[in-house]
This record gives sequence, C-alpha cells and structure tokens, in this order.
Amino acid sequence: IDISALNGATAFSIANGSVTLGNGAVVDGKVDEETNAGGKFCYIERDGSSFTMKEGSAIRNISYTVSSTGYGGAVQLKGGSFNMEGGTISNVKLKSSSWCFGGAIALDQTAVFNMTGGTITGCSANEGGVLFLNNSNSKANISGGTITDNRCTSAKGGAIFISSGTLNVSGDVFIYDNWDS
Repeated sequence: IDISALNGATAFSIANGSVTLGNGAVVDGKVDEETNAGGKFCYIERDGSSFTMKEGSAIRNISYTVSSTGYGGAVQLKGGSFNMEGGTISNVKLKSSSWCFGGAIALDQTAVFNMTGGTITGCSANEGGVLFLNNSNSKANISGGTITDNRCTSAKGGAIFISSGTLNVSGDVFIYDNWDS
C-alpha cells in the first residue's frame, strides 16, 4: 500500500470494524527522513475497533508533518486496540512546528496497544520516539518483540513516554538503544 501521496491525510480511519495487515502486506510512505510528504496510516476512533499486524507485515518510511500538535506518526488510537503480533514498523518520523507525541503510536482515551511480537525501529517524535500514552484509561501491554534504535528530540522517552496511562511489560521483550536527543 503506497501512502506517499496522502499529503497529511489518513489512509484508514476505523470507527467500527477491523483492519489486519497479513504476511506480505507492506504499507510504504516511500519517503526518506528529509521528505515532508505522506500521511498517517491508521486512526482508530472507538472501542470495539481494532488494527492487527501479523508476522511478515510492515509499516515503513513515513515522514508525517503536521502544522499543529501531532499524535502517532503511523497509528493513532482514541479507543479500540492495536495488536502487534509480528511484523515491523520502521523509519516513521512524526514532525511538527508545534509539538508531536508518539513517533509510531499514540494512545488516548480508552485505547490499548498489545505487542506480542515484531520489531519497532528507527522512529522519532518530540516525546515518545515509539509510543505515547495520554490518558489514565489508555494502556500498553508489551509481552514480546523488540523496540530498538528510536529517539525523541525533547529528552522524554526515546522509546516510550507516559503522560498518563498504564504500561505493562513482561515476557521476552527487548527494549534497547533508544535515546533522547
């Protein structure tokens, strides 16, 4: 799926339903770090909606720039769930002339992120290079996979920044070489 021509729009907005990226499915923004084109891949609005990544799927090369505050360079949730069972999220840059949170993923309201496998690498934002939690009801459960080589530009969470919410980490999880600028 080529999302390079979105010009700041969102490819999938899920109000009630689900989207699954299966083996071989690739979402490609086809941009390098200096390009400001493209857009967000997925926005999940409500509880009961879900987005799932399976082994062999990928979201990559997204450089998403917003003129105001930005949330989630690849996936933004206000409810529902993002289940990362496998696959790779790589080279996702969220930029803003104001402020941006969650280079790859942002959780708000009742949103839930479940990571049981896969890799997230090369992502960045002002706060939370990979993941940003922004509500006391938002929750991230990480029990497998790898989060490495991500950064934030404000010294608040090279990998994960929790403004409010719950993070549960267990099992075989590798979180390393994430840094603050």
